[in-house]
Amino acid sequence: MRLVSQSQWLAISFKILKELNYDIIVGTHCFKNQVFNSPFEKASICTAPISSRFDLVKIIKTQKKTSLIMSFTISTSPQEETSVVRALLDTNLLFVFGERDHATRKAAIERTYTEDVAWYETDGAVLTGHDALDKRAAELLASSPGFVFTADGDKIVAQNLGMLGWNFGPPEVPDLVKGTDFIIVEDGKIKALWTAITKVPAQ
Repeated sequence: MRLVSQSQWLAISFKILKELNYDIIVGTHCFKNQVFNSPFEKASICTAPISSRFDLVKIIKTQKKTSLIMSFTISTSPQEETSVVRALLDTNLLFVFGERDHATRKAAIERTYTEDVAWYETDGAVLTGHDALDKRAAELLASSPGFVFTADGDKIVAQNLGMLGWNFGPPEVPDLVKGTDFIIVEDGKIKALWTAITKVPAQ
């Protein structure tokens, strides 16, 4: 797994919002361009603390319409219950990627994701469909015996976008690996998943 810097993590967050047809406006002393017409083409991340950068961000919603995100279309004004998005964040982390029993994990995958779910990993890999996701989850768990996933921080939900930080590690070092999952929900199931790794063991 490849480590993602704070600036890269921020860029991932902005890219998702931009793909969902949001305009992103930030303080001019922190970025060279006040308004991005395309995601991060000329952006220059400042050296201020990450919390300060978030304070500067203003997200202005543009007209409601269906926009292209990756290889599929979704509504930018969806009717997804917040409680459903929150529950899917938990299921994705704990009962899919944290489940070592194949039959139990497979059943969770079928009720949690759309059949054409797309998972965008930090290293640039894109996996599509239940079987590919199940296989990757099994490989991850097999390579990390004794490791357990735990939630890290509050769940964040905006319409059908959900975000949850997590820890992954053995009982003695539960946060050996850290990351964040972003999900897009459609009709009560996860349509797309992005994973950003924010901490890996020191080499």
